[in-house]
Amino acid sequence: MDRRRLIKTGVAASTVAAASPRITFAQTPEASPAAAAMATPVGEIDENGFYPSGDPAVPDAWTKMPEPFKATEGVPGKGGEVTALVMTYNQPPTPKDDNPYWQGLEERLGVTWNPILVPFASYGERAAAEIASGELPDFFYLNPGQTSTPLQRFVLEGAFLDITDYVTGDNLQQYPNLASFPDYMWETAMMNGRIFGVPTPDRRPGRVPGFRIDWSEQLIGKRPENADEAFEVFVAMSKNDPDGNGSDDTWGISKYGTGWDVGLFHQIFNVPPLWRVTDDRKFEVQYGLEEYRQAVEFMRNLYAEGAYHPDAAAMGFEEAQNLFRTGRTGLHNDGSPIYG
Repeated sequence: MDRRRLIKTGVAASTVAAASPRITFAQTPEASPAAAAMATPVGEIDENGFYPSGDPAVPDAWTKMPEPFKATEGVPGKGGEVTALVMTYNQPPTPKDDNPYWQGLEERLGVTWNPILVPFASYGERAAAEIASGELPDFFYLNPGQTSTPLQRFVLEGAFLDITDYVTGDNLQQYPNLASFPDYMWETAMMNGRIFGVPTPDRRPGRVPGFRIDWSEQLIGKRPENADEAFEVFVAMSKNDPDGNGSDDTWGISKYGTGWDVGLFHQIFNVPPLWRVTDDRKFEVQYGLEEYRQAVEFMRNLYAEGAYHPDAAAMGFEEAQNLFRTGRTGLHNDGSPIYG
């Protein structure tokens, strides 16, 4: 098996896992931060600032930056070119010849790193085309919302390498970083009981709101602490020239409608995520709740008062992102990498 065939595997955010016999993963190496964190009781903060959530569905927290941890020695690559299909939310990076970080990355990896960068909005179409062509890159980012259907078909047809034997049992001990992933992350990369990709835990902290605190402090003297103050500041961001350039070119909020954006206001009114269970063990869907009605009314009133950009209803993600990054809006919900 040549190098290209060996590493031709998807780097999966998640895939559908069929019912299958349980796969046993190796234990986390004792030297890793994850292993040390396991010893911290829930509700306590250890000396490194680690605060465990106690719930696998809720990310753990750190009260300070953890110490850098290096789980590998030497350079992993042995030369040659590596390609990867990658989704991007940002503008294209500086070309490699003028990009010290890119050059340094290749030195650390020991390979020529040639990513194929595809904008978020068109990633599903490009991914499907790449899969259908039969000429896949070495690594392939699989985004469930855009690539699940073609993925399932082509995984079963053998387009991706089954890496189960490499990342389970004692073999996983060779990869301390991968061994620190909890079982449920690996299960997202399974199909028919086998593993065809490596999960990406860095995607957990998504939906991170960016908020112009400086504008808020300028307009109302502080950060908003309740719904009324939030309403006041978002309207003021649209009407009171927070950037001081004398032009009517700022707005409180850009987009109006996706789950990411609406979810921010759901939190103000304690709207549950999709549904909740009552004390008498009945299910209540969010759409019929009083809290949901209050959140929708809050957003409607914001729109009526001009807090939203005039193109809010039809605005795409990339336009909303650009408005926030160029100092035109006061609120934007995005994935955590955008703020790195």
